[in-house]
Amino acid sequence: MAYDPSDDVTARALLEAALALDSTPTLATATVDMVFDLAASLDADEETVYLASDLNKSAALGWNLKAGLTADAYDIGGGNGKYLTRSQWFEHCKQMAQAYGSGQMSVTGDSTLKGGIRVAGLITSTSADYWETTS
Repeated sequence: MAYDPSDDVTARALLEAALALDSTPTLATATVDMVFDLAASLDADEETVYLASDLNKSAALGWNLKAGLTADAYDIGGGNGKYLTRSQWFEHCKQMAQAYGSGQMSVTGDSTLKGGIRVAGLITSTSADYWETTS
């Protein structure tokens, strides 16, 4: 099920959910504000809109920022096979950033990439003219 980020309240809630806002490591409110502001764009009527692709980029940035907060999360060995592996937070944050950045996961729940890369051909007026004149 995909959610439509049709207004700023819904878009913000979706982004906060994607960032697991209450989970460690937590982002400061000012940081979340900044990441959310980066997702905003203007439509043809100069109104602020939140596209799923922009929200995904912001989620990826947020997870990268969370990864930065784990700089002091190091592994400690206690001997006899006992370890405290806090560095798993960093790996998890980086994996989440990659998943949102690549489209494998989506803030709106409608992922654009499912296990492979999709490429769409781009036809511009220049390339269309080229193919018409050289065929």
